Amino acid sequence: PWWLVKPFNPSNPRNTMPTNLMNRRNFLRSACTVLPLPFIEASMPGKGGADKVVPGRMITIFNPHGPANESWFPKEYGAGYKLSPTLQSLERHRQELTVFSGLCHPQYPSNAGHSIASRMLTGVVGEPKLETNYASPVKSISMDQIAANNIGRDTRFPSLQVSCQEGSGVPGRSVTMSFNANGVALPSIRNPLDLFNRLFVPEDARSASAAKARHMARTSVLDTVLGQMKSLEKNLGHEDRQRIADYQESVRQVEQQLQRDYAWSKKDKPVVSSEGLELEPKTRTDWVHTMNDIMVLAMRTDSTRVLSMMNGVEVDLYKWTDCGVDKHHHGLQHHNGNEKNLSDLQKVDAHKITSLSRFCDKLAEVDVPGGNLLEHTMIWYGHGMNNGSGFKNGRGAHGTRDQAHLLLGGSKLGINHGEHRKYTSDKTPLCSLWVSMLNGLGCPVEQFADGDGPLSGVS
Repeated sequence: PWWLVKPFNPSNPRNTMPTNLMNRRNFLRSACTVLPLPFIEASMPGKGGADKVVPGRMITIFNPHGPANESWFPKEYGAGYKLSPTLQSLERHRQELTVFSGLCHPQYPSNAGHSIASRMLTGVVGEPKLETNYASPVKSISMDQIAANNIGRDTRFPSLQVSCQEGSGVPGRSVTMSFNANGVALPSIRNPLDLFNRLFVPEDARSASAAKARHMARTSVLDTVLGQMKSLEKNLGHEDRQRIADYQESVRQVEQQLQRDYAWSKKDKPVVSSEGLELEPKTRTDWVHTMNDIMVLAMRTDSTRVLSMMNGVEVDLYKWTDCGVDKHHHGLQHHNGNEKNLSDLQKVDAHKITSLSRFCDKLAEVDVPGGNLLEHTMIWYGHGMNNGSGFKNGRGAHGTRDQAHLLLGGSKLGINHGEHRKYTSDKTPLCSLWVSMLNGLGCPVEQFADGDGPLSGVS
């Protein structure tokens, strides 16, 4: 399939590895398994030598609905543009910022509206039933999982998903953007305490014993399933054999993940204090800030390199009293051109951008060899909907064209920043940006869904 990643390419300067690393292709072998060793300190770049390679990282942040267009999109293009009122708080990160106009998923229905969240990172096309299907029947992997399959294998958590609602939601009202290679939705974590505990709190002896028992039980079940499948396929036709082969591959992937999780369960988690974290946030702003702070800690400790976040879901009924707006977000999206609604929507947009700027501040404060963590982390921040008309405010539509997107960080990964870039509306796929971001992480993906190549000018 098109999304499979090519082998390591030593000719790519971003893929250059120090020669003093422990060989990551050492394997655990048994009669029935061949598994890569988990990440250990001896395999870390720079251990035992002067050369250090800072791994790339990626964060994707989804926002529900669309912004107040005329306050969001800058009026000028190129390097000399002036930040719009909504984006003003990003001025100090201007050299790590690109503003996009004209990007979208052009093959989506133009009025898909609230249904598009689950398709944001997959770009899946050819299946019009947005309300009843996630990514199936078109098997589709989200771009963050391509990254996780490449840069996340050396971390305890190849990727993590967080959202203001728990789980995966339902088709048309997704609370996750992440899907594995079989198009299965990966659930999100909502509770900051749960996320912190998962990342940093060690298991006690009873929990470790229970984890071992679960591992043994699940492995036994998988062995039984594979044995039954092998017996069953002898009596099947060609098409059914292929279906069984696909199923067996899925089972093997689960088995390998179980082995990997169990190996990591025997390694100590990073020691991190929760002091200063608001682990029981009372407002959406507090929730975003706490999750952002934990995400920085996760990246800083190299517990994960791939994170996706939904800081709101479609048909969001949260009232943004945090910034003085006493009307729920969905209602503001249906502004009907009303000046008070548009003013309140712009307040919410600008308030959320202020939180984004704070997040960038936190990443930029972390020093790494040759720069800071923000410079080695790409952050996509975007909306799946345009509730205006083109780049005008309009009357509160549910369009999927001319979406509002930002890219921050990653200048040390080859990303060119400092401009407001305009592309051809309805024709330039957002998936081309996904190709550019994946390439920046060293994933040699040539195309992704309807993105036939990297987005021009980005890298």
